[in-house]
Amino acid sequence: GHAFQADAESSARVIQVLSGLSSIGITPPGFYWVAADNTHVNMTYAQVQGLALVMLTQGLIAFQRLQTAKQAIDAVNQISLIDTVVY
Repeated sequence: GHAFQADAESSARVIQVLSGLSSIGITPPGFYWVAADNTHVNMTYAQVQGLALVMLTQGLIAFQRLQTAKQAIDAVNQISLIDTVVY
């Protein structure tokens, strides 16, 4: 398995690629995505779709954790108790 970057720029790029390829539904011969370690990983259109789905899912999980942490911090009414918040 490979690890891929999923920052905002990478997520935008994968969506842009999928949008550009959506009319043909395949990747061109030799198409690859660059892994976090700079390895070129050959990918089919379906694999790029899967990568986009994983990026979206991980982003949603991170957003939900952030919201939970913010709610927990908001619920603490004493500054000395903020360090006790676990999220």
